[in-house]
Amino acid sequence: MAKNAVSYLYVLLLSLSILFACGQTERTEFGKLYPFFTAGTWGYMDKAGNTIIEPQFDGADGFSEGLAVVMVGSKWGYINKLGKIVIEPQFEGSGKFSQGSLVSLLTTSGCT
Repeated sequence: MAKNAVSYLYVLLLSLSILFACGQTERTEFGKLYPFFTAGTWGYMDKAGNTIIEPQFDGADGFSEGLAVVMVGSKWGYINKLGKIVIEPQFEGSGKFSQGSLVSLLTTSGCT
């Protein structure tokens, strides 16, 4: 019976550690970028206030899972931490990545 209890405890601890690992968010400050607004455009700076991505966007949000949603003209797209557009601005509205997924609004008829 003691052997079964140890086995159950092991499985329980393993399951809990997997569950908590899946729910972890990026907590490190290293490499974190913050949107900032100057002269009518948005860019990104590091914690020390150094400009990392030059202001060039009409709208910007924080990074999530390595990507940030930015507005170019009236459309939203995504950039990486180097400022490179990885998903072309084509969305009427868009949100942050969460667990590898995102929600965006794409209209094709000209009406939202």
